[in-house]
Amino acid sequence: KKGWDRFARGMRCAARNVMTWKGRDPMPPAPGEPCWLLPTSDDVAVEIARKRVALQRLGWAVLSCDAEVVMNLGNKARLRDYAERMGLGEYLPEPYASADRACFPCILKSATGEFGKDCYIANSCDDVAKLLPKDSAGNWILQELVYGCMEYSVSLLVHDGLVIHVIGTEYEYGSKAYVYPDVRKVGKRVYNVPTEHVAIMQSFLREYSGVCNFNFKVRPDGRPCIFEINTRIGGDLACD
Repeated sequence: KKGWDRFARGMRCAARNVMTWKGRDPMPPAPGEPCWLLPTSDDVAVEIARKRVALQRLGWAVLSCDAEVVMNLGNKARLRDYAERMGLGEYLPEPYASADRACFPCILKSATGEFGKDCYIANSCDDVAKLLPKDSAGNWILQELVYGCMEYSVSLLVHDGLVIHVIGTEYEYGSKAYVYPDVRKVGKRVYNVPTEHVAIMQSFLREYSGVCNFNFKVRPDGRPCIFEINTRIGGDLACD
């Protein structure tokens, strides 16, 4: 439950956002009629993946995959490791192994934060030291701050690594350096996702099934620079 029910009902496809289930037992009973169970958080996406067979036995329609695949994409630290193994590191921001090696200003963020939570612009090593929790080993990442007023959010429906459907939203903000939502939104519009960008996204999703969401900016050479992959319904699809 994310407060999205008004928007979900407005889609006029019998979608609702009223469940309070967070992945723990007992699992929710399915309604009497066929109904898809779709995650609105990365944690629940992992639990749906783990329990997909049991959920289907309860009557839910579930589109998911192995939980390790979901975690490799949804966890921002694991995403970097996965991208490097797959030869896709060029499509992510440059990582910094430590504050001493960072190019400031840069981004410091939690590997599991959602909707802009625990994501900061750090301007110095002192900033990193002040912002970084003491028990942060392996759970926070330091990376390049990518400049630009335009940001893109693309939602995809994926089955066995094949992109079935894509819908994109372009956002314009009042600054070139920001962390959402601490920035003024200037505008938003439907974004026709270039075929070559869809191909790059699909290369990250070779073992994935489900709904997911890519957030990125576009570099001057045309490459997408992907900040995160959300293994869930995104706010762009739900609300915008």
